[in-house]
Amino acid sequence: MAAIEDLTESLLTKEDIPTVLALTAEAGWNQTSADWLLMIREGHAICLRDQADRPVATALALPLGAQIGWISMVLVTAAWRRKGLATRLVHHCAAWLEAKGRHALLDATPAGQKVYERMGFKTIAKMTRWEHAEPDGLCSPTIKVAAAADLATIWQLDEAAFGVERPHILEDLAGRGPAFVEQSGRGFVLGRRGRHALQIGPIVADDEATALALLDAALSRSCGPTFIDAFDLQDNFVEALAARGFTRQRPFARMIRGQPRAFGEAKLAFAAAGPELG
Repeated sequence: MAAIEDLTESLLTKEDIPTVLALTAEAGWNQTSADWLLMIREGHAICLRDQADRPVATALALPLGAQIGWISMVLVTAAWRRKGLATRLVHHCAAWLEAKGRHALLDATPAGQKVYERMGFKTIAKMTRWEHAEPDGLCSPTIKVAAAADLATIWQLDEAAFGVERPHILEDLAGRGPAFVEQSGRGFVLGRRGRHALQIGPIVADDEATALALLDAALSRSCGPTFIDAFDLQDNFVEALAARGFTRQRPFARMIRGQPRAFGEAKLAFAAAGPELG
């Protein structure tokens, strides 16, 4: 195997998607080629390449509006792990965002959380990934399928909840479905199908009842394994997931580098888009 000094750093392109999909599969993650295409198009996707020009480690900095950016897709193929490559790429992404005046955020697993703490990241929220082998749900009369005319409402609700501007990301997710809105504009849910499961999220709503109605509408489109990354502070919503047969898979810590601060209204956010999109 080549030495670390032989690796070259460069940006990912859409031509790299088959190779980075193999890294995703090796890690057992849920992302698809459509996810990678979206992130490469909208973000700063960095990699380290071996002498055959194959990406062996990746990370992504995704600008979200003027204030923050999201770090994700930190992947290293097995033969190159425990050599500091992931730390190197996360530092690169954080510095790239900070040079543009943005705060760097990410969602960390418990193992990653310890590493990121040493890099100056601090926890600002906690989530749990819930999963179900084959959930079902019914669409309430108060919920409708989102149309193009609803995108502006979705953007406004998302910005209110998360404090970020990500219209292109939301439009991409809405086009993949499921996508529902509450008829009077009190909430929305999006989702997308991954390699292993349907990922539901984000879910944004004015209240718990609306959030659950949106969840059930999304579940009515599920046809197999389903993931949802729910915020732990939404106690009743979390209890409702358990009552619907969801089980806990793993926790995430939402972290920010530097001084902790809140973005958006946490009470409006019931589920995230996923650790790759915030």
